[in-house]
Amino acid sequence: MIEKCTVKMKKRIYLFCILAFWGSKSQAQTVADYDGNVYHTVTIGTQVWTKENLNVKHYRNGDPITEVKDSVAWVNQKTGAWCYNENKPSNGPVYGTLYNWYAANDSRKIAPVGWHLPTDEEWKTLEIFLGMPKATANLDQYRGTKEGNALKETGTTTHWTLDCCAGHVPNAGTNSSGFAALGSGFRWYFNAGAPYRSFSPPTGNAQFWTSTAPNDSSAWLRHLCVYHEDIFRANWKKTNGSSIRLVKDATTGINEMNTNWEMKLYPNPATESIFISVQSNEKQQIQIFNAMGLLVKDISITHTMQIDITDLISGIYFVHLNNRLQHTQKFIKQ
Repeated sequence: MIEKCTVKMKKRIYLFCILAFWGSKSQAQTVADYDGNVYHTVTIGTQVWTKENLNVKHYRNGDPITEVKDSVAWVNQKTGAWCYNENKPSNGPVYGTLYNWYAANDSRKIAPVGWHLPTDEEWKTLEIFLGMPKATANLDQYRGTKEGNALKETGTTTHWTLDCCAGHVPNAGTNSSGFAALGSGFRWYFNAGAPYRSFSPPTGNAQFWTSTAPNDSSAWLRHLCVYHEDIFRANWKKTNGSSIRLVKDATTGINEMNTNWEMKLYPNPATESIFISVQSNEKQQIQIFNAMGLLVKDISITHTMQIDITDLISGIYFVHLNNRLQHTQKFIKQ
């Protein structure tokens, strides 16, 4: 049976890195979020990371994330929220957006297709590649040697300049990894007696969420400091406001011959219809994107479905299985 699929053209264009599906890892790549913000990427070891902090205000499905400016409301927020550091919109284009963990790890996904919020183990993989011993990576607090400097943008004159502690000299980053972390600051619990109240302002610290949460109230994150060349690993409250860097899905790629995949697509190339087979007894969400990253079909299927593609123009398309494994396959419409 042929099922017509609704073409959802009203969703905003968001690019996911076409070059990431083929070509050299060394060439420049970009990925864009739902709002159209474009991020450069860098390959570090076996991983591909975004080089800028996330600045999106919508989840992947288009639902808005709530902006929360008030400090008391922020600390009591138990659903997804975002803010600019110091509530200044001018900080967004430079330092990105701060998110509580509920937004960072929402089931609607804050990352574009093919990308995700890194786990605590994925951060350890990065740190170990930079030279941190595995046993050290499993510790918390400040650990390692110069791995933090390898992640920080070079110099102490632009985005790592804070001098709030007498006698301390800012420690210059080397950015030898290409990660290019900026001192984007963070938001924490409300404390009327703290020097910055709810915010640690930009240029002194950078803080990044992981998706790993050992309990209901806290999650692991990474912290870089202008005065430290190592990396701080901490299990902090989910109500903190931290930056987000994304890592590329390890399973994303173009390899239609891989028989271990949970999704099969045929024929390819195709003219009038394609068959998509999913090895699951549960309903799965299939999304089809054109070569510009525009979502053109959003389909729920179980097992095998024949999909009419006569409404699509000739060109390259990407079929994304939107489950926990995040598979993507390419097909050509003739």
